[in-house]
Amino acid sequence: MHLAPLLFTATTPATHAAMAIWVVAAILAPPVNAQDLAAPMPPSYRFECGSCHVPYPAALMTQRGWSDLLQSLDNHFGENAVPEIPARREIEQYLTQHANVKEHSFGSRTEPARISTTHWFRLTHGVAKKLFKDIRVGTVANCSACHRQAEGGQFSAENVTLPNRL
Repeated sequence: MHLAPLLFTATTPATHAAMAIWVVAAILAPPVNAQDLAAPMPPSYRFECGSCHVPYPAALMTQRGWSDLLQSLDNHFGENAVPEIPARREIEQYLTQHANVKEHSFGSRTEPARISTTHWFRLTHGVAKKLFKDIRVGTVANCSACHRQAEGGQFSAENVTLPNRL
């Protein structure tokens, strides 16, 4: 497994400790197949889901998680996000065809399903909890605050830049 050096804009001892923990977590975490992360997202998915948040690669959650999420789009974290039928079918097909099969690692532990509650996410992002409180990050769903190419589905370590401390 190749881990490229991460780009940090702060060099405090706490940053170095967090980096060491993150690297160990990334090594121990079950891998997400890069090919699955790169599965082409249909335009309807990018438009419907990407208009409010990063259009997450389907491989970041299981079929069951996506199915649960799709069933509750009328109240998607407080919003009605139900797309028109043709778009919904295309989105559902993309998510189920490219969903992760590793239930233990990628199954959500909440209702509604959330990527941020999967074992994989908690293991790889646990050291970043403080960053989620940073006003420039704001929320765990703001992937592009650290993953500079998240909009394009690129989440590799080479594309991570942590914000400076306040």
